[in-house]
Amino acid sequence: YQPPLLWGKSGHLQTIIYAKLGRIKSPYPKGRRKYIVMPDGATMTYDLFEPHCSHKSKGDFTFLMVPGIANSSEASYICTFVNYAQDHGYRIAVLNHLGALPSVQLTAPRIFTYGCTEEYHAMVEDVIQQYPNTKLLGVGFSMGANIVMKYVGESKEKEKKFLCVMSICQGYSASRAVSLLLDWQHMRRGYVYAMTANQKSLLRNHYKTLFSEEAVKKYNLDVDKILQSTSLLDLDELYSRRAGYKNVEEYYEDASCCNFLQNLELPAFFLNAEDDPLVPQPLVEIAKKYVGKYSVEFGCGACWAFSATGALEGQHAKKTGNLVPLSEQNLVDCSYTQGNNGCYGGLMTRAFQYVVTNDGIDKEKEYKYAAGDRLFCHYKKLFRGATASNYTALPSGNETVLQWAVAGVGPVSVGIEAWDSFQLYDSGVYYNKECTGTGLNHAVLAVGYGTYLGDDYWLIKNSWGTDWGMEGYAMMARNRENNCGIASQASFPIM
Repeated sequence: YQPPLLWGKSGHLQTIIYAKLGRIKSPYPKGRRKYIVMPDGATMTYDLFEPHCSHKSKGDFTFLMVPGIANSSEASYICTFVNYAQDHGYRIAVLNHLGALPSVQLTAPRIFTYGCTEEYHAMVEDVIQQYPNTKLLGVGFSMGANIVMKYVGESKEKEKKFLCVMSICQGYSASRAVSLLLDWQHMRRGYVYAMTANQKSLLRNHYKTLFSEEAVKKYNLDVDKILQSTSLLDLDELYSRRAGYKNVEEYYEDASCCNFLQNLELPAFFLNAEDDPLVPQPLVEIAKKYVGKYSVEFGCGACWAFSATGALEGQHAKKTGNLVPLSEQNLVDCSYTQGNNGCYGGLMTRAFQYVVTNDGIDKEKEYKYAAGDRLFCHYKKLFRGATASNYTALPSGNETVLQWAVAGVGPVSVGIEAWDSFQLYDSGVYYNKECTGTGLNHAVLAVGYGTYLGDDYWLIKNSWGTDWGMEGYAMMARNRENNCGIASQASFPIM
């Protein structure tokens, strides 16, 4: 992207000029408005826009879009996107945030919130009911992107409805954004003041419904203080978090999509501008960490295959003296009979059983990783890189036995419970007291152990690329009651 010379070199000028020109030159696509009454009596609306032509693939595709804070389908940037998508054969459904449309009155004492996905879910279900054969693409802008990403990360049932999702210019974590948005660097404080004024205007538009005597009493609202707020933090403390949260920190944590990104397995696109005054680089790093997770796996949940090949390579090198990279894709494509599910998960013991039964696994250079499930197994004995005669599963939860195996046998495949904090690991000994290991959801390779600054650790190799952790490795707590289940599912092949 090459920004225009006259006004494109400044993020501030881009924002101001587009805000003015967009209102003049923006197309105004025509759609039909849908109304859905929510369980609490609130009336959500969304606008549905049909494509102007057939999609070039002849397929049926629908964008399910969520605008930015306090916006609706009538915002100029949304109109521009909708018109462009229609011209390329896409249907678009645009969620109108509760309270954002002056022409639609609130029917319950609440407006949109930063992380509420209930209205988006209602739109998703309604579109599926109308177009059961369409393929869904989720897209959100700013706050809307947070809602989309949080929604698909909430459950596999929700995620599997989408072909892919797109996040445009969001900050990923409300709690981490607070301190950044309250300073004046890049005029952030000024932008926040303007956004706060806009949201207060919205509250005033629906004053009678939002600040009824019943609502004020129920949520303990101080209306004067709310309308005197000078920042979004003030508004959220005095108003938004009152509906069920002890404090604003708890509200932000519950609302932020960064706590759900680790659950995603579908293709996801993240777009941020380097000069975005409202989303500084520390917030963008959250997305980079998530994307870094897939720098090797590339969106295919094949951690089990990487762990298994690591253990196989270790045993083969120990036996022959040669380190031969082995094919993860071979395991992804070919071990279904043993009970594995390709990119949707598997177990290392089943992978080892496949190698035993198949009498071999191909070399990586001959059976390259494709980051996806193939329709057929392409194993060729001619390209075999290693074999195995059996495998051993270690006693569950016994770190002493695991230590013996790592020292005496070599790299050991282990399953762990990976929290979002593990995803953001950078250095030091990782320990999470809440990570009990009851929900194993990731596989790594235990390659060593030691003590660092008085803390015992396991040295593990991850499959998320060298940009993650300590160039792809991490130190995980050892002798801390099997933290994160490090010894709960440990195994190695026998050659």
